[in-house]
Amino acid sequence: MPHYDFAVTDNLSPFLMYNEERIYTPWLQKIVANTREMRGVRLWSYVKRYHSDALYAFLESLADGIVELDYRESAGVSRA
Repeated sequence: MPHYDFAVTDNLSPFLMYNEERIYTPWLQKIVANTREMRGVRLWSYVKRYHSDALYAFLESLADGIVELDYRESAGVSRA
């Protein structure tokens, strides 16, 4: 019987501040491959427009789905 789980990561963008994307991407690819057999839900969060377009394309290739949240300020009022 497969193991089901639910894992949520906080924002991983600060992690990338101290590690190069070319080093990070193979590591993440191994993590995703090793956890895929667990039949669960994983939520990975990143700050949009903070990393290279190549990294976002790589992240999208690993995912079964993408949820984008946007935050905007208008006339001094914050809106989510």
